[in-house]
Amino acid sequence: LFGSDNLSICQAIYAAKLIRQYEGGYPHQKRNDRSYIFFGDPFLKLGIPQYEIEFTEYPDPLQALQQHQVSGRVIDPAAGMSVDFNGIIEVTVYDSELPKHYAVDDLSIDYAFTGPRIFHGSTEVIDGQFSFTFIAPLDIGYGGSGARISGYAYSSAIDALGLVDSIEVDVTVPVVVDSEGPAIEYGFAGRENFVSGDIITPGEELVLTISDSSGINLTGGTGHGISLVIDDQVENTVNLTDLFTYMAGSFTTGEITYDIGLLTPGRHRFSLKVWDNANNSFVAEFDAEVVAQGRFLLTDLLNYPNPMHERTTFSLCLSMPAERVSLEIFTLTGRRIKHYEDISVSSGYHELFVWDGCDDDLDRVATGTYIFKATASSERTGDMIEAYGKVVVIN
Repeated sequence: LFGSDNLSICQAIYAAKLIRQYEGGYPHQKRNDRSYIFFGDPFLKLGIPQYEIEFTEYPDPLQALQQHQVSGRVIDPAAGMSVDFNGIIEVTVYDSELPKHYAVDDLSIDYAFTGPRIFHGSTEVIDGQFSFTFIAPLDIGYGGSGARISGYAYSSAIDALGLVDSIEVDVTVPVVVDSEGPAIEYGFAGRENFVSGDIITPGEELVLTISDSSGINLTGGTGHGISLVIDDQVENTVNLTDLFTYMAGSFTTGEITYDIGLLTPGRHRFSLKVWDNANNSFVAEFDAEVVAQGRFLLTDLLNYPNPMHERTTFSLCLSMPAERVSLEIFTLTGRRIKHYEDISVSSGYHELFVWDGCDDDLDRVATGTYIFKATASSERTGDMIEAYGKVVVIN
């Protein structure tokens, strides 16, 4: 399959059976060949990259909590020289191999299993050259061997693949000086300025941005993963560690996108726990109000500060995009004194209008209580909804 003939997978199986049957110089049947059958498109070929990645600088040994520099280039294996390649390389670093033992009846097999992932990120390849930095975690396999770095580079037309393995892991346990846990920013895809308590619809994707100067622990060690608990149901804890990817060119900040599924309508509690490479943790908690799919809601219409002196800001939350949102301010007798024109607004939380206490004639209003009304028209359904509030003006 990996020969120079560039055979399809089906052709490779056929050729392998032929070669076996002609062992010894003459054809003879091999009964076990019947156990191997190809299902699928017989012309399917492996997408083997055209070029290779050569790592020219890498850590050996790996050292816990150390910043390691990795450099390399994209080469043409046939010519043995660098390629004028511009694109992106995705890199994964694995800890030392884990010994495994398999035994059943009289059969006993010892083998090595790939170590846990300790870094996954990307960076640019410019003129065939690339370089990136990563931090090895405190939960590394001290004294182990077989750690490796693999990379896959791609552009619009070509790609490349390569790795370096058999990397040793230092036995030295470092002195930990980092005592701060990671920072967590949370929100939902397609929503701006999400805050705890905002409304969402079933099936939306949770988006997390996690950062720490020591990097994020991705080893998946006991109790040290990135975990999500919904509504305090610890027995249904979700492990998000494998979904984390560092942002391009970064070894301190990365993202997770996770589909929360079809949660029932109502308020739900989310609890996120993250560990950094120095084994410091941080917990972020927030609420979200799940509303039925397709229901247009305007909630949390507020102004701050209230009472106001010089100015106040009006904010609201929408369950889906609005084609028009307007705000009107009235006296207690119902006379409109201020009107903000319609604007188009996306779903989520927004701070939309700032009032300086003046009416439409630019005169300062008197001290007292005023009514405000927000009106929103759905971009999808055409439904129109209104919400009201009170603002106190003090001159």
